[in-house]
Amino acid sequence: MLRGFRLMEMHCVRYFLAVADTLNFTRAAERCRVRQPSLTRAIKKLEEELGGELFYRERTHTHLTELGRSMLPLLKQCYASALDAEALAVKHRRGEYTALRLAISHTIAMDLLADHLKELNRVLPKVEIEYFRGTAVDIIEFLKHGEAELAIAGPLGEDWDRLDSWSLFDEEFVLAVSECHPYATQESIELSQLCDIPIMIRPYCESYSDFVDLFDAMGITLQQVQLIRQDGDLLPLIKVGLGASLIPRSVGTGYGFRMIAIKDAGLKRNVCLYSVAGRKRTVAAAALTGLLCSENWEEMAN
Repeated sequence: MLRGFRLMEMHCVRYFLAVADTLNFTRAAERCRVRQPSLTRAIKKLEEELGGELFYRERTHTHLTELGRSMLPLLKQCYASALDAEALAVKHRRGEYTALRLAISHTIAMDLLADHLKELNRVLPKVEIEYFRGTAVDIIEFLKHGEAELAIAGPLGEDWDRLDSWSLFDEEFVLAVSECHPYATQESIELSQLCDIPIMIRPYCESYSDFVDLFDAMGITLQQVQLIRQDGDLLPLIKVGLGASLIPRSVGTGYGFRMIAIKDAGLKRNVCLYSVAGRKRTVAAAALTGLLCSENWEEMAN
């Protein structure tokens, strides 16, 4: 129904909203600071565009028609969006606005990025950041469709020729257990010992399929398994002793539970910053890329 409706006609929408609010053409014209004939012509033009009358006009009363009532919430939203777009354009012209859309894997602790994001906010005080969380598949889709400019994740498992990546750090996977867990006093364990304890699995982890392949190759069958959907649920459950889990060392830092090395398993991941080659970056994306790539991440591997 709004086919062909143009931004230049937003004044018609504004006049309609004023009449819908006052139910009086004279008062609406006064509110909009226009002559009543101009307002009436604008409403008529809008009615022609929408294909029907918007108001019942009576001598002392004006009422919305069924079409008017149906269009009211849509046109309110339309007008508000136009105002938002105009305000945003003004900010861009004045250099007051910069935005960043950042995708972060479910397996990346925000603690790792908090200081860098704080520094970004110091350098660009008016930066607006939109965060996305997801699996490796989600991260790829966010980047491909332009929903995110940058992404931070482990291996994404897709060979896409437009995917740029910068390695930030490598880290090992450890067995996270509570302080009261039977394995809590051990410095390291064999991978086969996981068969003897309740294990919480993280199917959203980028390395999940690697674990499955490794367990199959070693003939390891986990006996007591719980499936967890996010680290925010996992970590409190580990802390109170409801199970153990294989997690990246950085994920468990600061939670007050034991992280035990896995002997000879070679369970590691490479955390990278990703973007799409050839796409122009915002000032905020370029600044965060510089901050992350200039950081000394060596301690992450320990």
